[in-house]
Amino acid sequence: RHTRYWRDWSSDVCSSDLFSKNTRLLFCTFGILLRQLQSEGALDSVTHVVIDEVHERNLDGDILMGLLRESLKTVPHLKVILMSATLDADRFAAYWGNAPRMHIPGRTFPVEDFMLEDVLQKTKYNPPKRKRKQGGFNHRQNRRATAWNDSEKSDDEMGTEEGEDELHMDENTKNKKIAEPQVPLEERVKRVDQTSVDYYLLSFLVKYIVESNEQGSDGSILVFLQGVGEISQAKTVIGNIVKGMPIILLPLHGSLQPQEQRKVFRNAPGQVKVILSTN
Repeated sequence: RHTRYWRDWSSDVCSSDLFSKNTRLLFCTFGILLRQLQSEGALDSVTHVVIDEVHERNLDGDILMGLLRESLKTVPHLKVILMSATLDADRFAAYWGNAPRMHIPGRTFPVEDFMLEDVLQKTKYNPPKRKRKQGGFNHRQNRRATAWNDSEKSDDEMGTEEGEDELHMDENTKNKKIAEPQVPLEERVKRVDQTSVDYYLLSFLVKYIVESNEQGSDGSILVFLQGVGEISQAKTVIGNIVKGMPIILLPLHGSLQPQEQRKVFRNAPGQVKVILSTN
């Protein structure tokens, strides 16, 4: 029997009715496991701890591995399994006392990288000139100053402010943006503000990918965004730019109901799925 062990983000405490004496497997975050390890005898009934994606190296993960390495000295029945497709095997094996390794060959796929310059050239998009930043305290910029603010709720949910005008551009303004004389590539690269999402650049890129699909690929497009606010704005702008094209826009984030999340896996014959997702 598999019981999933979900984190209650509102209270940071997990309900005890999610597991019982019949439970064989718990899924939990690093933070939850660290909390459990604060209790004496927390590993008495645990035989294996599997840590996935160990190469990502975050604070909780590093502390967890340090505690588990010490626990192996006092909990003889415990086994720790580290998993990753891209880890530095030598380094991790040495840290765990020359731990044995198992390599499972997998299938790889060719990946072609395109940089910002490539995207601007292919889409012929002219980013708007940057506005001068006003002095004083910018609450939106400083709100994400630490990792603790990195949640699925984003600054854009606090109010659109600067982005409001762009989201409500009329058709004439959008056509003008596309038809204006082409600015030299070097200047266009300088115009791109990498501290915020340019929803029109994103929209023109999606449009270009779908229109240039000469081979008739039935693949989907996956876009990673910071939070629910950015997903909502991206959906609005992309929807306006690709209106009439065979594209279905699907948001994907933790606030959606499971049935809404599962829509990204459904077949969409004749349509390109564009999935706007948090990481």
